[in-house]
Amino acid sequence: MVTFAMLVFFDYQRVEKDFRNLKNQLINTRFKTLIKNKSLVVKFKRKKMTV
Repeated sequence: MVTFAMLVFFDYQRVEKDFRNLKNQLINTRFKTLIKNKSLVVKFKRKKMTV
């Protein structure tokens, strides 16, 4: 049981690390929409994000 819990924890940490940059960019985009009072569209193409 402990081994299973450790595997889940390490996998969670790996996913967090992989998506940290994307999450930060999306949060920044959301703040920009609030400041500019406009709607922004985020487009994903492979590893590129376009606003």
